[in-house]
Amino acid sequence: MRPSDTFIVSYPKSGNTWTRFLAANLIAPELPVGFDNIERIIPDIYQQTPKQLAAVPSPRILKSHEYFDPRYGKVICIIRDPRDVAISYWHHYVKFKAIDENYPKHDFVDRFLAGNLGPFGSWGTNIGSWLGAREQDPDFLLIRYEDLLKSPTIEVRKVATLLGLSVTDQQIENAIQNASFENMQALEQAQKDQWVSSKKSRHDMAFVRKGRHAQWHDDLSAESISKIERKWGALMDKLGYSRR
Repeated sequence: MRPSDTFIVSYPKSGNTWTRFLAANLIAPELPVGFDNIERIIPDIYQQTPKQLAAVPSPRILKSHEYFDPRYGKVICIIRDPRDVAISYWHHYVKFKAIDENYPKHDFVDRFLAGNLGPFGSWGTNIGSWLGAREQDPDFLLIRYEDLLKSPTIEVRKVATLLGLSVTDQQIENAIQNASFENMQALEQAQKDQWVSSKKSRHDMAFVRKGRHAQWHDDLSAESISKIERKWGALMDKLGYSRR
């Protein structure tokens, strides 16, 4: 850890990769940012060795899915409606061959709620830890995935401000265009064999999917939706995610 580090944190499947591309285009506007160089610009702490991370010059911007860590300095925290996170996580597990496409989504939601899909806890525990510890901290920026979709210029400007960047409106618009879902999908298709995160995944499935919100209306059962809302209703209300 270095005092000058900035971390882009999120629960998995909440928009971290998209935010990395947006930030990378802000800090390196002279480069064609892609999957072939994103790990050099904004490294993923799970894909780099300690030696590789140590070689990155300060100030570093790093990707993380960890719950609250008091050693993290500046933090950009990306959150997303947990009902959509569950759907996106299911597709992620299929792409990375952890489950097959016949695995029942209602069973997956139960695992999601229990927080046993990985080392990052449950959605509520992970997000709640950051809010509880850092919500009022000026070095903590909370961005909703849905707001990034709706008002990208406003939200990207907030990212630039936290990073201490002096950027023009045109530079922000360029970053948004370069990190559009259409552009990222084209880059993934062309560079999927060069990105360490996807080399061993199913190449017939995209990592960058639809970039939509409220998919849960169509993709989750009423029972699964109710389970998520009962479990995390208070936190969802606080974050502006309306329940049915």
